Order: sequence, then structure tokens, then C-alpha cells
Amino acid sequence: LEIFTSFVSSVLQTPAALQRTVGGNANFSCSHKVSEVFYLYWYRQRQHGEPLICIGYLYSTNINIESSFQHRFTLRGDSTKHSYLEIHDLSREDRGEYFCAIRQHNDINSLSADTKPPTLKLCTFSFNKLNPVTQ
Repeated sequence: LEIFTSFVSSVLQTPAALQRTVGGNANFSCSHKVSEVFYLYWYRQRQHGEPLICIGYLYSTNINIESSFQHRFTLRGDSTKHSYLEIHDLSREDRGEYFCAIRQHNDINSLSADTKPPTLKLCTFSFNKLNPVTQ
């Protein structure tokens, strides 16, 4: 599992790089210093050009995870400061780009995703090779 992020001024998503295998866990962090943030969202995009899928969101400390993600995905945190996304028991279906976005006002048109989404790749290892094979 490889995750890449870029750093921007209003939304910071980490780690910059992470590598995991099928069956492992992945942890993402999102923080910001924007005042009056009402919602913090987590999204996944499986491949470039495919639709964004909402994993869940935080409204202050209230957490809502979409039903299709509830079995292995955990959200923690506070939308006014930071949030954590944890994925347990990684499978190949978890491949894609993950990112957070904040909504500063109650107006739905003010959604802000100022960070490049991290890419998540799952790796399997062959016993006769030393290097992982990205799938």
C-alpha cells in the first residue's frame, strides 16, 4: 500500500508515503487551521476519472460513516481541527485515492478540498523476489 500526499496551506493530509500489504491496516490524518469549519469529509476515488465516493464525514465530533464502509473503516476526530481515517484488514478493493475535504459554512457550495489525494496501492510479495509487486 503506497500513499502519496502533497502539502498545502489550508488542509494538511498525512502521511506523505506509506506502504502496506493486503490484510494490513492503513491510517490517514487530515488537519486544518481554518476557522468555522462545520464538516470534514473523507472520500475515495478508485481510479482517475471515476466518481468520488463519500466514505463518511464529521460534524464537530459527530461521526457518520456510509453503510458500505462501516465494517472496516473507522473515523475519529473533530471537524474543527483534525480527523483520522483508519482502514482495517486491507483488501484489493481498497485501492484508490483517499482525501479529505472541509466545508467552512452551512452552504453546500463552499466545499474545499485543497489537498492532492493520496494514492493507495496494495502490494503482494512473491517469495522468489525481493521487490513487491504492485497490483
